[in-house]
Amino acid sequence: MAQNRLAEIRESLGYSQAQLADLVGVSRQTISSVERGNADPSVSLALKIAAVCNCSVHDIFFMETGGNTAYYCPHCRVLNAVPVCEICGKTRLPPAKVNDAVFLTELDFFASGILESALNEKKIPYEKDGLLGRGFTLRAGTKLERFRFFVPFGAYKVCKELVETLFSAEA
Repeated sequence: MAQNRLAEIRESLGYSQAQLADLVGVSRQTISSVERGNADPSVSLALKIAAVCNCSVHDIFFMETGGNTAYYCPHCRVLNAVPVCEICGKTRLPPAKVNDAVFLTELDFFASGILESALNEKKIPYEKDGLLGRGFTLRAGTKLERFRFFVPFGAYKVCKELVETLFSAEA
């Protein structure tokens, strides 16, 4: 079964179940059943609901990926537990997709080398962005540089465990 945010979106627009049902041409019971997750809408109905709500089908309906849904902010490249970004405040965040590049951690120059080696060894793709910039780093030295690592959402859990193993206080 697909999960949905229909009740939340419907209520934010000020529609009752009956009003939304009239607008899309179904019964109130159908809307209620879809909201509760007891029935998946047809493609046609999902498209009508999205049009009436002035959003995409993806904003309303999504598949759970084992447990809680992680929402992805493409601007900040972070995961959120709710469809609102904790950093920039953007709303209507989509559920994270397997290849979304998500923030993993920020490390100093030396620790980043350790993580980079471990990710390469496990053949996990990543992006590594320096915070100070090349010009400043050349003048001030590499020891001051900090790096942010981004990994595919599909590998995030494994990478998070790797970071905890490599850099825990007990290690």
